[in-house]
Amino acid sequence: MLKFVKLKTVVLIVLAMGSARAMAAPAAAVYLSFDVKVVAAYALLAQGKSPTEQSEIFGRATKYVTENLQKTTFIEVRNFAEFLENFRGEWPNAGDLETDLKRIESQSVRGLFSYTSKSPSVLRKIEEYRQSNKSFLLSAGIALTEEGKGQGNSGLQNLISKQIENFNKIGEKVASSGMAGMKDAVSRIVLQTLFSEYYARQSLDSKKQMIMSMLNADLMLTDEAKLELMIQNSGPQFQKLLQVVARQGGLDAKLQATFKILESAVRAEPWWKVEAILKQEKNNFTFTYFERKPLGVGTMAQVHRAKVLWNGQSRDVVARFIKPGIELKVIEDHRILTEVANIIDRNAEYRQNNGPLMTPLVQDITDTVRAELDQDATIERQITAKKVYDVQSFLNTGDYKNMIQFKVPEVLLPKSPSRLMVQEMVIGKSLDKEALAYKDTIPGLKKGIVEAMAKVWAQEVMFGTGFYHSDLHQGNFLVRVTDGAIVVTILDFGMGGVLNEKMRRQVMLAGVATAAKDIKLISDSFWDMSEKSGNKISQDLFRRKVQAKLKQLSADGETLALDKWIGWVSDQGLKIPYDLINLSRGTIIMNNSLHEVGSTKDIGTIEEDLAKRYAKYTFQGLKATGLVSNKELAKAGYSILTSKFAKPIVRASGAAVRCELLF
Repeated sequence: MLKFVKLKTVVLIVLAMGSARAMAAPAAAVYLSFDVKVVAAYALLAQGKSPTEQSEIFGRATKYVTENLQKTTFIEVRNFAEFLENFRGEWPNAGDLETDLKRIESQSVRGLFSYTSKSPSVLRKIEEYRQSNKSFLLSAGIALTEEGKGQGNSGLQNLISKQIENFNKIGEKVASSGMAGMKDAVSRIVLQTLFSEYYARQSLDSKKQMIMSMLNADLMLTDEAKLELMIQNSGPQFQKLLQVVARQGGLDAKLQATFKILESAVRAEPWWKVEAILKQEKNNFTFTYFERKPLGVGTMAQVHRAKVLWNGQSRDVVARFIKPGIELKVIEDHRILTEVANIIDRNAEYRQNNGPLMTPLVQDITDTVRAELDQDATIERQITAKKVYDVQSFLNTGDYKNMIQFKVPEVLLPKSPSRLMVQEMVIGKSLDKEALAYKDTIPGLKKGIVEAMAKVWAQEVMFGTGFYHSDLHQGNFLVRVTDGAIVVTILDFGMGGVLNEKMRRQVMLAGVATAAKDIKLISDSFWDMSEKSGNKISQDLFRRKVQAKLKQLSADGETLALDKWIGWVSDQGLKIPYDLINLSRGTIIMNNSLHEVGSTKDIGTIEEDLAKRYAKYTFQGLKATGLVSNKELAKAGYSILTSKFAKPIVRASGAAVRCELLF
């Protein structure tokens, strides 16, 4: 028991270090051994528990330490990297501290490792590292050990409490150091408030998990690296916000780089959890191979390559699953971000700078994330997409001509309810890589493909079935150039939907109304479009606000595009439907892709061309709303009708907080 207390003391001294980098540190990275991390995990788990629960946890810890002290395991290593891998051990990374420890307890006793090597230089390096590591940890804890002398377990728990208090201040430090110089007041207030409040409002269990992730890493990490670890263990809504922030200007360079890394540095589920899912799927899928390393990892889901026996044949597939436990993260993130949004909405400077209401925005984000949780709906969207997106388009860059064949992978439907979404494996590269390979023979490949895809997307949503993919960035399609055709495979239907006929007509009408600057038509069209039960303003008051807004715009000599009108009406208290928010996301992403490849087109100009082609359909659709007369259409002008109605939300600029922060 004495050895156990000493071991806890060393660990908790490390936990209590406010800034390890301020002390004389070894040149090499400093890691905790696996056993020390286990004891730290027990101590963290006990924080905030009742005396009875703490006693039970310390009993489990004592049992673990006692069993491991009684066994010595000899490990022969070939090099220093192999030693370090064994020294640190493989942490379960379940995303929950209690689950981590139960996983460790269920495994055979690890014992105390004694390292040998046939290489004298490797042995010498190992000994130097262990002595340097030990000296650093002891020097860091001398003063704290004296302060904590005689306090027993309660004193050790107080040290952990101090560490959690320090954790609460990390967000405030980021907000004050990296965001204070931002020129845009609205974005600055949003980000500073988010970082100041978000981490402090995490549940105690979430804080424990984030602290544990830091103990699993190099103790000498920079502040930026620590922030990255914290963000990786944050909720999905918060991560989605920051992924978009990385694309905004005005941030500190280091902070912007940290946010940008998030797009490809999302935490993966460990293999043992993947294996548990596969065991439950034996009646649905017979896998002959399943790759351990994920093919892709998102905030919500994870994808692996595999081979499966299907109808008597071996097929190459990819298997996707929703991350276990992510539903609880979604609930917690919604609670926290709703509280933070209320603080932002009450900020006087924020309101003076006409910042949009954040509370409805948070709800919109959560609705989007919850839609991704429904994997059955994702499968249904992909089946629909295969019917409408499996089409051809002609590419003509002047010097090169070929057909573009758009494809959607086939989904293999299971016999019974499944946690897996299994689809055919497709061959292809990212657009950038394929375009680079053919830069001399097909110089206009990128632009041609994206413009063709945007046209297919726009035509289907407004003049087809109404179906849309709302996350069609360049990471969600693969390209393969062949002699017969350029094959473009569209992937990831976790976000999307179908705009029904009524909604399409409403979007058309709102476009005509805002272009014509007609008070009655604007107020009636947006009111008709809104979810009336959720509106926080009367129709009469809303109309008066529209009148005042038009008067102000006229006096300032300004106009307001439809996307800005939607943001404005939402701020006045209208509840904008989720379908429209989701569609706006897809529109913004398509426009960004067009801009990135140097196209002069956007979804608005593409819809304009389509509207002219389907002029009769457009006119009939507007009339069918019952809100516009022939006289009002004449007032708007037929040219406006055909060139403006199809721009539901086409610009990202000017709506960065409302639209882009969503995604």
